Amino acid sequence: MATYPSGIKAFSDRTDQTDLVLATDINQAYDEITAIQTELGLLPKGGYADVTARLAGLSTAPCIFVAASNASAAAKAWAAATGGYVCDGTADEVEIQDAIDALPAVGGTVMLSEGTFYIAAMISITIDNCLLVGQGTGDHQALSYTGNTVFKISGALADTPDADHTGGVAIKVQQTSGYGYVEIRGIKFSHTSPAASDIWVKSSKNVFLTDLMMLYPMFGFEFYDCSSCTARNVWIREFGTGAAHKGVYLRDTGDSLLDNVHVEGTLASVEGYGIFLYGSAGNQLRHCWAATCNRGIGLLGSYHCSLDDCWADYNRQAGLWIEDYGVGSDHVRVSGGSFYNNGVNDGVAAALRSGIYIVNSDEVLVTGSYLGDSGVATQQYGVYETGTSDNNMIANCNTLGNGTAGIVKAGASTIIRNNQGHATEASGTSTLVNGQTSIAVTHGLAVTPTIGDVMVTPVESWGNATKFWISAYSSTTFTITVDQDPGADVDFAWRAVVL
Repeated sequence: MATYPSGIKAFSDRTDQTDLVLATDINQAYDEITAIQTELGLLPKGGYADVTARLAGLSTAPCIFVAASNASAAAKAWAAATGGYVCDGTADEVEIQDAIDALPAVGGTVMLSEGTFYIAAMISITIDNCLLVGQGTGDHQALSYTGNTVFKISGALADTPDADHTGGVAIKVQQTSGYGYVEIRGIKFSHTSPAASDIWVKSSKNVFLTDLMMLYPMFGFEFYDCSSCTARNVWIREFGTGAAHKGVYLRDTGDSLLDNVHVEGTLASVEGYGIFLYGSAGNQLRHCWAATCNRGIGLLGSYHCSLDDCWADYNRQAGLWIEDYGVGSDHVRVSGGSFYNNGVNDGVAAALRSGIYIVNSDEVLVTGSYLGDSGVATQQYGVYETGTSDNNMIANCNTLGNGTAGIVKAGASTIIRNNQGHATEASGTSTLVNGQTSIAVTHGLAVTPTIGDVMVTPVESWGNATKFWISAYSSTTFTITVDQDPGADVDFAWRAVVL
């Protein structure tokens, strides 16, 4: 019996004897049929009907092709030949929606051609296992309406999913059952002004936004009441300038991932956050960037979240804002990345012009991040902790160059260790000169030590002195005092550690 596929037989060419079928050919064909049946899980013996019935049961989800009005002739011909759709350049969402609605209940793919699709109303995706796939965004740096696949949106859209999106959205995803899989990939959204939003995902699971570019939207995209969703390789440029507007919005959403999501604002005075998480838990931001927004990245009432190698720079206020908004912003981990050169708006309080601003939040861990200012020190603090914040840790960071201070802490149990530009540990030696009974030692710490923070040890004989003590702690010095003139110089080794 033949094996499949490595044992496929090679049939002899019978071009000179087309009416002659040899017994060996019959045997080889029978071996092939038997091998195919075995591969398909059938008994080795069986007839033609067995194979065809099994093959009929193997089905793949369909792919419906939609061609733009300015697509190539070949693309339009393919759409027509395969039962797809050809757009006319007016309200092209109609053809795209028809293609989505034509997919069976098991889902499928709507493939968009290259070219420009003119969107005048909302596209809705409610089925599971649906892919809406364009041909790519083209040059993601180009602030133009050109690209491989472009959705051009000239103004507000009529369909308004909620009060935040007053100008409507281009695509709405809201699964009605199953919580299967939806992906939107390879599309550039271009607006003439920030009058409408691009993608709104509501009460859904396993939704993927991949390789997208969004120019001048009111909101770029929002996950609302979702879980296990992912946005990867998304670039948002110059979103809406209203206080409620965000480039990215995760609301009441958990266990989701933002990976390589870049947001650039307009430095407008009331513009919202570049990336904003509200009431969301268990989310991860990885390699994300928010720049030239009013505030870069915000976590309000969001907990058990992590930021890995994220950046926020040149924002008007803080690069990263963490605040308890009634449901907690605890257990936030910030690892690596840079939150620098923020605070370019000198009209707000200095504390708000920080790399990271922590309000009423506990158990925030910041490690290995650059929190300084490399320019004219618009950023006033690397980290500013305020309110009831406590039990946080900032360690192994660089806070050089800030205008006012590296780090300010509010909580008694917050730990600040080993940060460049904000010394919390120092050591040295000082000499009490013969004829004196005290010496002021400059400690070089960024914070004022208190009782128990400084350890002193004489490194030679005390002479006539019988005891010593430490007193007069200040922001720059502490004092070593002996009970009487030692009669000779005495060297003291000291170490100061403020946790």
